[in-house]
Amino acid sequence: AGRLTVLARLVRAHDGAMLWADQYDRSLDDLGAIREMIAKSVGDSLRRRSGMSGAAGVSTRRSPPSGEPYRLYVLGQRALNLRGRNIGPSIELFRHATELDTLYAEAFSGLSMALALSPYFQPVSAPQVAGNATTAAKRALRLDPTLGLPHVALGLVHMHAYQWDSAQTEFETAVRLRDPGDVEPLVQYGRYLIFRARTREALTQFLIARNTEPASALVRSWVAYAYYLLGQQDSAIVENARAYQSDSNNVTTVGFGALMLLKSGNVAGAHNSIKRLARHQHLAFYLLAATGDTAELAKRMSEVQRQRAAPPLIAGSLAFAALGARDTAEAIRAFEHATDVHDIWPSEEAIDDPIFDPVRASPRFQQLLHRVGLR
Repeated sequence: AGRLTVLARLVRAHDGAMLWADQYDRSLDDLGAIREMIAKSVGDSLRRRSGMSGAAGVSTRRSPPSGEPYRLYVLGQRALNLRGRNIGPSIELFRHATELDTLYAEAFSGLSMALALSPYFQPVSAPQVAGNATTAAKRALRLDPTLGLPHVALGLVHMHAYQWDSAQTEFETAVRLRDPGDVEPLVQYGRYLIFRARTREALTQFLIARNTEPASALVRSWVAYAYYLLGQQDSAIVENARAYQSDSNNVTTVGFGALMLLKSGNVAGAHNSIKRLARHQHLAFYLLAATGDTAELAKRMSEVQRQRAAPPLIAGSLAFAALGARDTAEAIRAFEHATDVHDIWPSEEAIDDPIFDPVRASPRFQQLLHRVGLR
């Protein structure tokens, strides 16, 4: 009947002793207030037991608003976690929440993350969203300097601009500040490490994330990709299968699974995965070329040519198509063009990935890696 009852207990881990318990009966519109009440009650209980007095150690973070802004934030976070075509709606939900409450730090944080991730899932370029993502992240940090996710968003912005050292600083800050149950900083820092060819370090981050959230398809598929790059194919297949069990439509899971199928010789299985990827996604173009579906590839290229604004936005996808067709000269030329238009191709597939084997030894490709700050 529109009411919410929350039973909260604080239990000492080593012996199971009950330290504190309480019950809260409120309207559903008071979700944010209840969270703050519980946090304050737990903090007060711990301070009493440790001899701390007053408000020492109390977080200065403003409690999230109740009602509509909080509802929009929760929906936006859910959409953000689903990735894919849900990124666009998540941006609008977070933006609406910030309009209703201009002091809502977490909503600005979510907005910065959704904007920073949007070039992977929407027809927008990284430079197009960099300014707004940075503005939202800095606004969130002014409101609450303890948040970790705005640093993740800033790390992504720097990474997309080939500013790898600045990106590392932001990702490491995000990992240090992250909430214990939040795996996003770990996943994004792990991705950064993979693109810098530091795969074993990346795997460490992904495994911590997996231990935190074992049912996440996103986390499992990045664990699988790290194993794949390290040549541990059996482990990669097992992890990706578990990712499929969690979410068979997760874009990362489908894409990496298709690469593994292709490497194992299952061309039909790899081709079958294409229908679950976005039409102009880089892996869709690569897989169409690598599996020999030249008719569908030509059809999609024709679609792009009819949209004048599209080529700069999918320059990387066209480069990966040439790579899949093993047209090395065209692939290098296309990657050079993609770099000219600031495409995010260096943060889509690891340079250690076998798909780059046809061009890896080329002096022009080595010069290109140097140009984007990779070795």
